[in-house]
Amino acid sequence: MIPLKFICFIGERIVLIRFVFITLCFCVASNAWAMPAIQEQKIERQGIVVEFSVENIKDQSDKKIKKLREGENVRFRFNVHDNTTGSGFTGAYPAAWVHRRFESGPTDIDLCKKKAQTFIGGSLFSKADLDLNSYYIITLNDNATLSVVDPIFGFGGSKLLNMIPLPGPGYDWVDTADQTHLFVSIPSKNQIAQVSTTDWSVTKALSGQDESGNYLWRSPQRMAMQPDQHYIWVSVSDGVAVFTARPFRFIRFIKTPGDPVDFAFSGNSRYLYTANTKAGSVSIIDIGSLKIIKTIATGSKPVSLAYSKLSKALYVSDQEDGSVSIIDGQSLEKVAMAQSEPGLGMLRFTPNGRWGMMVNPETNRLSILDASQNRIVQKGLVEEGPDQIAFSDDLAYIRHRGSSTLLMVTLDDQSIGKENERIPVVDAPGGESPLGKMSLYSPALSIVKAPGSNGVLIANPMDKAVYFYKEGMAAPMGQFNNYGRSPRALLAVDRSLKERRKPGVYETIAKLPRAGIYDVVYYMDSPRILHCFQVQVGSAEGNDKSRNKTAFKIQNLSSKKTLHVGQKADLKFRLLTDMDEPVNIKKSEKVEVVISATSGLWRNRMTVDLTPLGEIVLQFIPPLRGFYQIDLMAPGLGLTLNRQQEMLFEAE
Repeated sequence: MIPLKFICFIGERIVLIRFVFITLCFCVASNAWAMPAIQEQKIERQGIVVEFSVENIKDQSDKKIKKLREGENVRFRFNVHDNTTGSGFTGAYPAAWVHRRFESGPTDIDLCKKKAQTFIGGSLFSKADLDLNSYYIITLNDNATLSVVDPIFGFGGSKLLNMIPLPGPGYDWVDTADQTHLFVSIPSKNQIAQVSTTDWSVTKALSGQDESGNYLWRSPQRMAMQPDQHYIWVSVSDGVAVFTARPFRFIRFIKTPGDPVDFAFSGNSRYLYTANTKAGSVSIIDIGSLKIIKTIATGSKPVSLAYSKLSKALYVSDQEDGSVSIIDGQSLEKVAMAQSEPGLGMLRFTPNGRWGMMVNPETNRLSILDASQNRIVQKGLVEEGPDQIAFSDDLAYIRHRGSSTLLMVTLDDQSIGKENERIPVVDAPGGESPLGKMSLYSPALSIVKAPGSNGVLIANPMDKAVYFYKEGMAAPMGQFNNYGRSPRALLAVDRSLKERRKPGVYETIAKLPRAGIYDVVYYMDSPRILHCFQVQVGSAEGNDKSRNKTAFKIQNLSSKKTLHVGQKADLKFRLLTDMDEPVNIKKSEKVEVVISATSGLWRNRMTVDLTPLGEIVLQFIPPLRGFYQIDLMAPGLGLTLNRQQEMLFEAE
């Protein structure tokens, strides 16, 4: 069976075709361990030029960067353009994989074809060292952690890449446009954490206190990244705090009438609008001067803001009186008001800016507002407690606090916007528990588009699972558990090759694997281009002497992965080389074993002997229900912390 990730991505973007013979030529550097910080190669096929480069994403003006080294974050770039006109070749959807070369000499076309066929087929037994067509899922959990999951092995068999600890439970988050960084508000600790999505770690945490202990801002909650990426805006006590993302630093506190509960931006990033619920108003901040230029009374309790790019106006839903105030984006005056019923919640516009969709958790209604007329044109009953709206290109998704049913509205249905006609709604199960029910609330989206497919990912906190729903299906196609944690929100970090800067330039960011020479298998369907570029990776700085040490894989020889609380379990592992060959140990070696509950509630460390055949045998009695991660370390062999999916067990 092809893994679900490839069904989503490969099945819709890449067609498995007959490969053609392509002339291939490499020039191998004589010194594989002194690689420049930028490596470039170029080929031409059928009038199309593909220029390949890989570069360290650090500032290239830094003269200390002289090599591409293992473990560093780099940018893989393919500049695809017409050889005659020089214009970028857009809409190509190329695919690429990075795979270690064990053979001597250049990779010939037959081997390159074989590698491409293997990777496109999604073989679990011969995977690339780096998949440049992948995406990862990050979940905002209820216990001060972020889960990082690779769904490549299929929903139900996903791979936990990392569990990122936070200073406290996260409330809301935003990410940069290139998705290299994520920012999480942590109200209980009065902090905002910066998370690197290349290292999967917290790289910085800003506190609201200065060096003298004075508070510059308190209790960060809602967050928003303005469209041009210049500032991050965070609602704090009595106002908003303004930050820059690069570098991540505090800029200014702006006092508003009460604590803002929602943000919206004008289409040109000129103005920020804040909903001041307690004050019954909306404040307009001029982003250029970072000053409030106007505050407009909108109703008793404004709770949600949405800006329509079609009408170029701001819409404000009021929970208490059920009104929708309309503020013109140019005159900054309140120009109209639409009336619904009390209890209004989230208001969001469809991607084209025409239809404003509003949910009412108290009356269980969905209302549709026509931005061209500034009035509500349709209403309909939905499931119990609708509280969140999310969009794909074709559908609107409605989450409910009291129902596990996922409701969808087809955006191009002809009956949308027609008065006295029923809102066209279809439904599908979204798990066992109500989708909007959670122990610790977060306003962040729990339904997001799955990269490379016409489907969405759905976080279900009480099920402690994430579901994948493909549009047009009667039920989710699959799911994976969240390793004992409740996912209150999620993000999909897209690491596939995309036109991110200019037409025809496809790039992504990845962390370099261990030192060695690698094939970069490039495949494009139309026109058909297959080529194996080459990249050389040096050892980590100060670690050149260790490059000849064996890099180990760990094979799980245990009979089962599900254990039982209070019962002794015999666990057995074997060390293998990169070529999947047994490791022969010539002298007595000790292996340090760390067993830790992923909940953070239990941890144990022990030392065991490594057999001459490279086998590790240990006994373990799980004290608690949940998941346990086992890490093995043997510094004498060069075996450092090696976290793998095979080392994760569940105790019932």
